[in-house]
Amino acid sequence: MKMTPNKANGEYEIKILEKELDSRTQFIGITSLYEASLKRDDLRIFNYFKALINLNAEMCLQRNYRGINSLVEVYPLE
Repeated sequence: MKMTPNKANGEYEIKILEKELDSRTQFIGITSLYEASLKRDDLRIFNYFKALINLNAEMCLQRNYRGINSLVEVYPLE
């Protein structure tokens, strides 16, 4: 899941490919991901995103610069 900034409102969004529905790509704000998952009664995407964030945090523990530098390429600091 790649996060991209939305220039209109400054919020970060993630890109989701909806294979089950119609194979279209959706962009959804991180702050509204939980509510959107609850509305669909399907928390798989939210739980996956939460696990991904936890994994990224674990990679950065104890100043692990190998992990930090590889994550900075995917998720810029700004």
